[in-house]
Amino acid sequence: MTLPAEPREPLLLALRRADPLAFRREVRAVLAAQCSVSAGARALGVREATLRDLLAGDAELARGLDLDDWP
Repeated sequence: MTLPAEPREPLLLALRRADPLAFRREVRAVLAAQCSVSAGARALGVREATLRDLLAGDAELARGLDLDDWP
């Protein structure tokens, strides 16, 4: 038996508020490794729509990354 996973979206959003630089490093590292928003969202444990909203609101998150499903 496995224990249910703790939702990670609230934790990531709390990190964004508490330490924006650490938040950007975390998200950028995952996006660079996954090469797409959809895979990055799964790896981060957030909804894809949430990650797309975060990217749209912060140009630094995707700057210089080659993401398959992001303009």
